[in-house]
Amino acid sequence: MKKKKRSLKMNLQFFAEETKETDTEPSTEPSQKQTQDKMIPYERFKEVNDSLKSFKETFKKLGLEDVEELKGIVSNYKKLQDERKKAEREKMSEIDRLKVERDEALTGKENFEKQLAEVKERIREQAIQSEFIKVAMANNIDYIDDALKLADFSNVEYNEDGGVKGVEEVVKYLAKNKPFLLKQQEVKEPKQIGSPSNPAPNRDARTLQAQLEEAKKEKNLSRVIELSNKLKGLLKS
Repeated sequence: MKKKKRSLKMNLQFFAEETKETDTEPSTEPSQKQTQDKMIPYERFKEVNDSLKSFKETFKKLGLEDVEELKGIVSNYKKLQDERKKAEREKMSEIDRLKVERDEALTGKENFEKQLAEVKERIREQAIQSEFIKVAMANNIDYIDDALKLADFSNVEYNEDGGVKGVEEVVKYLAKNKPFLLKQQEVKEPKQIGSPSNPAPNRDARTLQAQLEEAKKEKNLSRVIELSNKLKGLLKS
């Protein structure tokens, strides 16, 4: 009789190597290298700490509690500085305005004085001319306009009361040295029977006209005035 073979079951786990359990969770502690990188050198720490102490001592001397109070003081100082600059600008603006007003007042005064002087000069000229015309007519000067052009009033005095002195001397000088300005006396000759009615005036007028044209060409003003007056007087007769 044959025996049956029996098979044995093997547990392979008995042959496996033991393995150590590892922690799969990441470590939260910093590495040594990271810790070294974040460390502050002692010298730097001491420097900052000393500076902080110095600041605190300075604050105490100034009567300050903290940095915020110092910031407030700085802000107030800046505000005061801005207000001071603004006041200075306004003050300068006021000074500039006053300077402009002063310059305008001075300019207005100068213009007024200039206009006043011009008015006074016109009044003076009119007063002298009026006095001259009155005296000239009294001294038998017939050509007043021509006499005014030839008159020299440089020595005539005028005061603001309207008084004029020296016109008589001017008129007498003209009457003596410019006789053609005087009114010519008409001399009537008796007419002869059978003679032409008016031959001489026409002949004299032609002569004077020719002389007048010659004087104009020579630009002899006094001669032109003299001949013009004679011609006018002749034509009136």
